[in-house]
Amino acid sequence: MPVDDRALLRDLRAAIESTEGAPAEARQEAIRAAMNQHGATLEDVARLLHRARSQHRTQIRGLASRLEDLIARKEEGESTVQAVEEFLRGLQP
Repeated sequence: MPVDDRALLRDLRAAIESTEGAPAEARQEAIRAAMNQHGATLEDVARLLHRARSQHRTQIRGLASRLEDLIARKEEGESTVQAVEEFLRGLQP
């Protein structure tokens, strides 16, 4: 039976959050219980983590690209304002 990645991730997060500050053994047991509930293996969890990291990297690259575009547009706008101001000053007697 295939593992429902979203449900597994949700339950793993819940297991980790519910054992925040607890001994490592309690956290491990909660994680094992979540995995067993879904019939998940360590390979399933590794695949899930890899996919999550990959998605985060893609999102970060997209954000960085958009920020670079915004910065470039702002710089272009500032250059245009300076050029217009210089042109207008040149028209004044």
